[in-house]
Amino acid sequence: MQKENISLSQLLTLLINFLLGSAVVVGVGTEAKNDAWIAIFLGGWLGFGVLYFYHFLMSRLDTENLFQLFEYCIGRKATILLSFLYVIYFLYISSVVVRDFGELIASAIMPNTPIEIISLTFSLLMAYVIYLGIEVLARTSEIFTPYVLLFFILLTIFLFVSGNVHFHQIQPILCEGWKPALKTSFKLLIFFPYGEMIVFTVSLTIKGDPEKGGNVNNMNDVTPKALVVLDSLAIFKKDRLKGFLPLSGARNYLIIVDKLKKTVVSVPCGKNKYFGIRIYNSKTRTSAKLIKGIPVINLKIRTEAYLDGMQCEDDLTSLDTYDKFEKKSEQQLKHNLESTINKMQNKYKLDIFGFGEALYRQDYQNFKKVKNKWDQVFQHAIVHVDIKVQLRRSGIRTKSLILK
Repeated sequence: MQKENISLSQLLTLLINFLLGSAVVVGVGTEAKNDAWIAIFLGGWLGFGVLYFYHFLMSRLDTENLFQLFEYCIGRKATILLSFLYVIYFLYISSVVVRDFGELIASAIMPNTPIEIISLTFSLLMAYVIYLGIEVLARTSEIFTPYVLLFFILLTIFLFVSGNVHFHQIQPILCEGWKPALKTSFKLLIFFPYGEMIVFTVSLTIKGDPEKGGNVNNMNDVTPKALVVLDSLAIFKKDRLKGFLPLSGARNYLIIVDKLKKTVVSVPCGKNKYFGIRIYNSKTRTSAKLIKGIPVINLKIRTEAYLDGMQCEDDLTSLDTYDKFEKKSEQQLKHNLESTINKMQNKYKLDIFGFGEALYRQDYQNFKKVKNKWDQVFQHAIVHVDIKVQLRRSGIRTKSLILK
């Protein structure tokens, strides 16, 4: 699993596009009628308040996301209920947004195309973007946001030039008092679109010092004081949230279930010295059998990688260096994988790796004996990890600068 980092500018463009979203299509503040501009102005300030509140929440436990924060503050049971409501809420919101855009396109652009086809196309596009990851979405947002802003600027200019802007239409101002404007600001705008920004608190955590990261000079440092980080993997047992795997654990999980595409691993080669390997191909085969009531799992993992960087005082022109690095990489990866497996056996007591399914396919007669108590049996499973790392080539063009 790759660590997904996005820059502050990319986060800003995501926020801008998220807030615009369907608000451009359905409009906001229309309930205030002629005073809609006042409601939007007040709602904007309320939106800043909502955003600051979310920032305040995340800064209390800056390394945790919203679900983990809830669990820390109010306990697991209440967190499960809030998490369920959160998921249902955004499923509803997503459905409404797809419907809004579908109706717009079906009525104004493609009237002969069924709205079901348009909605399905939107859904497939969203699924593909989710599959590619948040970094791809952030880069795409960063590229297209200037064009979106340019479009709105030109639209504003052309409206004024065309003579279709009539400022007298805002009169009479507050003819029904402040109540309609305030009601629209508090009841609608604070929830749509500003309140929906809570979605960012689930995926984003802050790595480093949040206070120093809030300074614009943060981005001038070679190593910023704070980064926006997107990682972790949720662990569920049926419909109950049991916990989270950190980035390293999620990466180990992907290796074990043979779904890793590429990643970078740091391997120690001395005191406070490391070298990095970039794995670009990984294949895992799982075999399982039941011996005297104890599951025996064998993982055969073969990876291809290249050297991506190092701090070690080793000569990269020597083949012995690569043999040494391969062995150290195998030892490190084996340790990482075994640690994650032990964590699932001892802490969560859950088989998230599909070992039970492997036993079901390969030793069904014995699996039937432990089928109804597999989670308990899994805790005593013996897992053998056989991993081989092949460093195909070096991603480093020169020798280490540490060498004299």
